[in-house]
Amino acid sequence: MEAAWSETFYQETDAPKRLELLKQNTENELTQADVFRKKLWVARYGKRKPTKDAFVGSLMELKCLAEGTSLDFGGQRRKQAAKIISTLCLADADSLDEELRENLLLELKNVLRPVRVTGYDRRTGALELRNMLDFTDAEDALEIHYLWKQEENVLEEGMISEFHLPPHRTMRVMIPPLQTVTGADETVLTIELIQKKDAPLTKAGHLLGFDQIVLAANADAVAQELSLAESVALSLVSCTETETEYCFAAEHFTCRVSKRTGTIVSFIKDGTEYLKQPMVFDIYRAPTDNDGNISEKWKEAQLHHAMVRVYESSAWQRQDGWSVRMHFSMAGVSRQKFFEGNVEWKIGNDGSLGWYVEGGIDQTFPFLPRFGLRFGVDRSWNQVSYYGYGPQESYCDKHRGSRLDVFTQTVEEMHEDYLKPQENGNHFGTRWVHLEQMPDVGFTSRGAQPFEFGISEYTREELERKKHAFELEKSDFLTVYFNDMVSGVGSASCGPELAEKYQMKKAHFIWQMELRWA
Repeated sequence: MEAAWSETFYQETDAPKRLELLKQNTENELTQADVFRKKLWVARYGKRKPTKDAFVGSLMELKCLAEGTSLDFGGQRRKQAAKIISTLCLADADSLDEELRENLLLELKNVLRPVRVTGYDRRTGALELRNMLDFTDAEDALEIHYLWKQEENVLEEGMISEFHLPPHRTMRVMIPPLQTVTGADETVLTIELIQKKDAPLTKAGHLLGFDQIVLAANADAVAQELSLAESVALSLVSCTETETEYCFAAEHFTCRVSKRTGTIVSFIKDGTEYLKQPMVFDIYRAPTDNDGNISEKWKEAQLHHAMVRVYESSAWQRQDGWSVRMHFSMAGVSRQKFFEGNVEWKIGNDGSLGWYVEGGIDQTFPFLPRFGLRFGVDRSWNQVSYYGYGPQESYCDKHRGSRLDVFTQTVEEMHEDYLKPQENGNHFGTRWVHLEQMPDVGFTSRGAQPFEFGISEYTREELERKKHAFELEKSDFLTVYFNDMVSGVGSASCGPELAEKYQMKKAHFIWQMELRWA
């Protein structure tokens, strides 16, 4: 019954009728929702006879305050704004979504950490630290915990409790160095700042912030891993070419590569279609709140309706499988092309897939929201493990509160439930990702260089179409996004334009990844 009357209440546009509905259904003990609903009523219509709309009036006052250019002597404008926000009940919104609020606070907390790592000498183990505090010696406030890891494996850890670091000074402390990293394993040094004594709001042992130093792996070893050259036998895969596609067939799988989209559109293993939606090159995203201005330019360039044109293609047999090379471009409807390049697909004897994209973006266009591939897989593949920045969502300009580590989550847990549906759940700086339903069904993918990925129960179109989170409808498949880069989520919507280093607008780039089915 609650859902029925409240739905009628919000659909009713006549103020007196809305007030009568409110009185009829909130006569008994008030729930938290009823209390908030009454606050909204008072904010919009006033405490007595509903003859005014204070809600719209307050919004107009806020607009005037925001656009004002005069000096704020005595903080009067600030006080007026605070009063208006209280009138609108916007202060209550601070507690409406604790998870999102916590993510923002984690980001802010690490940006404001009291000590920063400003350098590290891997030969000697000398760690350079900068005390950001104004009056306190860092030694009196915190201890330093260091942790060496290779993916999920802890190599060594320890504590540094005694060091003299005066306010706004820089010094070096020594930590035991590791031997030179060999092979394709990347080593990460995490420096955690641990509160030493109890404080009024936090206790000893509280994490005050952290830094991470990534000791790069051997690039040649990584590239060799992606060569798909596991087999030295002659290829057992046959190829059939038609006017529209290449079809590769082996004993346990078939794979179709489209000449129209330049991508793999079907992969059947042991009689089961693994791609519930075909792979497509994807450059758009459901606009975020901060994309308000740039999204208009994206739509003007028809990026949300981007299409692929393949100019030429060829296929040839290798010792370890087949390769398909295509020269293609991307353009919006009735617009000039904004991207041109080549893609080489590799289909291994074991069914493994690899892609190598090389091209560039026309610099006369606005930066792209992203550049990558997306495809659909079965909804039962909902267990995700990845080595990247997490566990909360992370972007190139929003990962200060995230760690580079190995995480395991469900696809549902990766979704960030913003009040207004939008782009979410991306993970920056990813080295590999594993998606599975059970140990023998799923895939593992890795990149020659760190990439970005996301997996969602909702399609990008659904996130853009719906205006409220409760309206979202889950799709029949999971959408997987692999990206060379996703543009940052800050913009001129509130503040300066997104910095160039966070824009996907590369005049030339190479993107290489592989995918192996379980």
